[in-house]
Amino acid sequence: MPITHPYGRLQFGEDLELTFRTLIGTGSNPNVTAVLVVGLEHS
Repeated sequence: MPITHPYGRLQFGEDLELTFRTLIGTGSNPNVTAVLVVGLEHS
């Protein structure tokens, strides 16, 4: 099940932190067995 967001690299500050917390919370759910993160950043 892909979980995407439309903001790409144009997200900063509290919005970016909220996205990170949401993705981390979803991925750390005990019902999730694996997570594959694909990003466009070089670092």
